[in-house]
Amino acid sequence: MRLQGRIVSWNDSRGFGFIEWNGGAERVFAHISAFNPRRRTPAVGDVVTYEVQNDASGRRQAIKIAYVGADSAQPVRSERRAPSSSRRIRLGKLVTPLVLVTLGATAYHRYENALPRAEDLQTVVERSPPEKVLEPPRFECDGRIHCSEMKSCEEATFFVRHCPGTKMDGDGDGIPCERQCGY
Repeated sequence: MRLQGRIVSWNDSRGFGFIEWNGGAERVFAHISAFNPRRRTPAVGDVVTYEVQNDASGRRQAIKIAYVGADSAQPVRSERRAPSSSRRIRLGKLVTPLVLVTLGATAYHRYENALPRAEDLQTVVERSPPEKVLEPPRFECDGRIHCSEMKSCEEATFFVRHCPGTKMDGDGDGIPCERQCGY
């Protein structure tokens, strides 16, 4: 059965509101998708006709909602039309080569700048210091773990860095035997 009522509240951002039946104070839920045809956005005060149906949770809601009268039949502002597919294709044919040329030029420029020049290589060879000869370590892990067992701060540092289970770095900052070494 078709009823007539007035929209008494509408939340445009969420797309729903309530319709009050002309014959009483009963309000029913109305969702934007129930308006037929959707010529414009609903507004408070619009007179509409509708049918009532229970939703999945048993609540009453308006369906097949239609506007009544010429004053409420103002058309919705039309959204701007999307460009046609042929226009998009033409635009793509122009933009694609430009993008490819730009990417190619950028890649070539970076490649050229990344290569060292001959005079730069000569300068590097002339300025490079002689390589250090690696000396064998002067200390070796022999089971000592406490500061009192070390002969020098250098030895304690070696043990903390290279030997497992040492107990010389109480605060975990990598500096062993801080009281004895004066840190």
